[in-house]
Amino acid sequence: MGSIKKLDQKLINLIAAGEVVERPSSVIKELIENSIDAKATKIVTRFKEYGIKLIEVIDNGVGIEKEDLPLTIKQHTTSKLSTEQDLFNISTFGFRGEALASISEVSEEILITTKTSSDPTTYKLHKTPQEVKIEETISHTGNGTTIKVINLFKNIPARLKFLKSPNTETNSIIETFISIAIPFQNIHFEIYNDEKLVYKLSKTGNILDRILQIYGKEVANNLIISPFLSQESYNIQVIASTPESCKKTPNFQKIYVNNRFITDKTIHSAIINSFKFFIHKDLKPNYVVLINTNKPNLVDVNVHPRKIEARFKEQQTVYTIVSELTNKILNEYTKSVVYNRIFFQKNYESNAETKNIQKINYDISYNSSFDTIIHEEHLSNKQNINVKNVHNNNNEITYSNEYINNKVVLKPLTSTSNHLLDQIINDPTDNNIEHGLTYNEYGSTLSQVFENQPTKPDATDETSTQMLSNQDQIDENSIIQIFFSYILYERDNKIIIIDQHAASEKITFEKLLKSYTKSKTKRLLLPKIVQLKNKYEKEYLLSYKEILENIGIKIEEFSITDIMITEIPELLNSESPIEELLMSILNNQYVDTLNDQAIYKHAIDSLKIDQKSYSILATLACHSSIRANMKLSKAEMLYIIRNLQNLEFPYSCPHGRPISIEITKYEIDKLFKRKI
Repeated sequence: MGSIKKLDQKLINLIAAGEVVERPSSVIKELIENSIDAKATKIVTRFKEYGIKLIEVIDNGVGIEKEDLPLTIKQHTTSKLSTEQDLFNISTFGFRGEALASISEVSEEILITTKTSSDPTTYKLHKTPQEVKIEETISHTGNGTTIKVINLFKNIPARLKFLKSPNTETNSIIETFISIAIPFQNIHFEIYNDEKLVYKLSKTGNILDRILQIYGKEVANNLIISPFLSQESYNIQVIASTPESCKKTPNFQKIYVNNRFITDKTIHSAIINSFKFFIHKDLKPNYVVLINTNKPNLVDVNVHPRKIEARFKEQQTVYTIVSELTNKILNEYTKSVVYNRIFFQKNYESNAETKNIQKINYDISYNSSFDTIIHEEHLSNKQNINVKNVHNNNNEITYSNEYINNKVVLKPLTSTSNHLLDQIINDPTDNNIEHGLTYNEYGSTLSQVFENQPTKPDATDETSTQMLSNQDQIDENSIIQIFFSYILYERDNKIIIIDQHAASEKITFEKLLKSYTKSKTKRLLLPKIVQLKNKYEKEYLLSYKEILENIGIKIEEFSITDIMITEIPELLNSESPIEELLMSILNNQYVDTLNDQAIYKHAIDSLKIDQKSYSILATLACHSSIRANMKLSKAEMLYIIRNLQNLEFPYSCPHGRPISIEITKYEIDKLFKRKI
C-alpha cells in the first residue's frame, strides 16, 4: 500500500494558516491592513497578554455587506482578485482571501461586527470550533468593522510553545503597528496593551510629523530628507539620519513600496553603502525609503506568504536611484555642516544646488513636496501654511503652528564662496591648496609630510582675498592642541574639535586621488630596499607594479627575495612610510581601509580608478599623514584647518570617522547646571 495520502481539509487549513499567522503580530498586521483597504480613517487596536488572549481591531471603514460576511472566514475568497492578471497588479494590502480564514482556524473564537452605509442593520458573525452564528441588530452607530480574535493558538499548543517571551512578542506587535502606521498619516491610529494606551497617532500632514509622534523630537530633529526623484516607472524618496546621530542600534529602518512595508536586502545595501563614507562601520542610520510606482506589475509582493518581501523587476534601477538620493543628501548636508562649523560662513543665500536638501528640525516649516524651503522671512507672522501632501492624493493640509519658530537649519554657501569651492575641487593641481592661509611658515612636522609646497600664500592673491572676505578671521590665539591628538578652538559660542589625524589623512587622500595616473614622481637618491620572507612575497608585490605606478610609486626587483622602491609621488616626503603600504598590500589589509563609497563612485565616473587602486590610495594616505599623539605647532594646526576647506568631502576620513565635532556653550552650561 502506498504511503502518500490526501490530507483532510482541517489539516490543510491549519497548514495554510501557519504560513500567514506565524505569531500574534501577524494577526494584527492582517487585520490593520484590511482596515486600510476598507478606507478607514480611524483604526484602534487592542491586545491582551501579548495577543494570545485577545486581539481586537476597530475601524470606521466601509464595512462588510450582509451576503459577504459568511465568506470572510472561507478560504480563497476575496473582493480584490478576479483574474490571473490581477495577481500581478496588486494595489491593495488584504488581497489574500485566506487571511481571516486562517486566523479563525488558529483561534478559539473570532467575532466580526460590521455595518455599512447602505444598511441600517449591524451584523455579527461569531465563529467557534463548534459553530458559526450570524446575528442582526438595528443600530444607529457609525459604519465600520470590529474584529475580535480570542485565545489565539488555543487549539494549537505546539505553536504556543514556540512563541518567544511575552516581552518579545509584545515588541513585535508594537513594531508591526508602527511599520504600518508610518506612511499613512491621513489615518488616526491607536494601540492599547492590556487597556493601557501605547500610541495615539492623530492624523498629520506628512510622514515627518508621524515620525515625530512615534520616535520623539530628538530623533525627528536629526533627519535629512531628499526630494522625490521621479523616473519613468518609479517615484522615490529617502529620509535618513544625519551622520552624527547614527547609533549602534537604529530606531527604525523602513522600506515601503506603495506604502506597503517590506524588507529588501538590496535597497538596505544601497542605504548602508552610501553611509559607509560618513559614519563608523559599527554605527547604523535610521532611514525610511518610500518607493511608489504606477506599474504594480513591476513589483511582485507574492514572494512571501505574509507579503513582507518584494521582488523588483528592475532591481538595479531602484538600487541606483536610492543610492544616488542618499549620497546626494549626505554630501550636501555634511558639506553644509562642516562649512558652518569650520569655515565661518554666516550669511548664506539660497541657490538651486542645495535648496531641496534639508535637515529636518521641528522648529521649521517646509513644503512636504520638497520643491521649496520656506525661509524665516516668510514665517514672521507664524501663520498656518498650506502645503500639499504627496501621500494624501495632493489634498491641501495645514502645517501646524507648533513647529513654526523662525528657524531654517540647512542653508547653502554664498555664490562667491561656492564658485570658489567648485574651482578648488575641480582643479586637479595643487595651485589652490594654500588659499586662505594667514601664517608665515610651516612647522617641522608638516614639512616632513608635504614637500614642495609654497612657504607662504600670495597676499595679493585675489581669490584668497575673496574667500577671506566671506569668513570671520580665525582667532589664532584660541587654537590649542589637546592630548597631542585634537585641534581645539572657540568660535561663535561653540568649541570646535578637529581630529588631527583624520583631517590630515583626508587632505592627503584627496590630493593623491586627484593626481591619480597624473602624479608627478621623484626618484629617490637612495632606493629603499624592502626585505621579504620569500620569493612568493616578492612576486606578489611585483604583481601590483602597474597599480602602484599609477599612484606614483615605482618598484623593481632587487634580489631573489627583495624589491626596491625607486620613485614616490612628488607631494610626499622621501621619509614617507611606503614600506608600511607595501606590507599592508602583502597582508591584504588595505582592503579593510576602504569605506569611502561616495567618493569612490565619483572617482569611478571621473577618474576611472579601480577599487583596488582606490583602497591602496586610502591606505597610503593613512600611513603618510600626521598621526595622533604628535605635537603640532600653531602653523601646522592652521594648515590643517584651512586645507579642510579645499576638500570635496570634508566630513569624515576614508574610514568613516568624523573629522570634526562641535560643543555649544549651551551644552557646557548644562553640564555645570547653569542651564537646567
